[in-house]
Amino acid sequence: MSGWEIKTLGDVLEVLRNGVSRKQNKNGKVDKISRIESIAHGVFDDSRVGFSALTDEEKRKFRLKCGDILFSHINSVPHVGKTAIIQNDGKIYHGMNLLLMRPTSEVHCTYLQLFLTWVFERGVWARECKQSVNQASVNQQDVKRISITFPKLLAEQKRIVSILDEAFSAIAKAKENAEKNLANARELFESYLNRVFTQQGPGWQEKTVTDVARKERGSMRTGPFGSQMLHSEFVDEGIAVLGIDNAVHNEFRWGKRRFVTVEKYAELTRYTVKLGDVIITIMGTNGRCAVIPDNIPVAINSKHLCCITLDQKQCLPEYIHVYFLHHPTALEFLRQRAKRAFSRD
Repeated sequence: MSGWEIKTLGDVLEVLRNGVSRKQNKNGKVDKISRIESIAHGVFDDSRVGFSALTDEEKRKFRLKCGDILFSHINSVPHVGKTAIIQNDGKIYHGMNLLLMRPTSEVHCTYLQLFLTWVFERGVWARECKQSVNQASVNQQDVKRISITFPKLLAEQKRIVSILDEAFSAIAKAKENAEKNLANARELFESYLNRVFTQQGPGWQEKTVTDVARKERGSMRTGPFGSQMLHSEFVDEGIAVLGIDNAVHNEFRWGKRRFVTVEKYAELTRYTVKLGDVIITIMGTNGRCAVIPDNIPVAINSKHLCCITLDQKQCLPEYIHVYFLHHPTALEFLRQRAKRAFSRD
């Protein structure tokens, strides 16, 4: 491309170095990785950071300048490669887990930071980093060899930054409006459901869940418990066993696949899940609810679920599903049950 350069990051960085070590930071504070994780839009601006116990020479060496970029090179994998720009000069220093990037006069600092953000979003650092048990890291040589494309003219770099700033601002505003609309819609929906459940008209009946369950043994069931079904009896294929993960999103989804053999299933047929059954989580994440769809193979519920087979001439599964998720009485009941179970533990 005419008027554009392709170089490595090592070519366009005047300074690339680690920060203050713990030994040097005896009495003061330095910026840690945790600070960079919480910075909105990748911008760093905190003049309240305290002095480190450094010599005058060390202070001159490590003091950050306006336009410097901090690069998170030691962190958990999702945070390796995050960046932030220093917004003003001050008595601010950075720790060993952050690399200081100070670009040469060829590249505008904000253009470079946006490029690094693009690299981060593409997952480059996550793929390049070296992982240990608790953290991951990218070394300076990994950083230096990344190619960067940029306009030769700083004015053109600034123009691109301005365009992107406007685009990001519009996206942020649209996101904010979408979240407000979603919150308003959710509030309206909850208000409507509350009126439906509380302002009952002619023809309404009040019954328990047991009353509207099918009149047959095992229409409301949990289990199998104890030695009836052990984890060691799970196999790679066979009859599916449903658990919390199948209802945790308040709709039926396949999560971790668990199976028992056909022979084992013959001992547990009373726990068979039927099409249209309502499953409710009763252990761990209590009160999540889903309706069994009509396209699943033969399956049984586990002890983490209560499975209800309804008399659908009285009550539809979809209605019970909404009831458990939104009715104030049901929500309070499930909250109290969860509280008691937690206190017993």
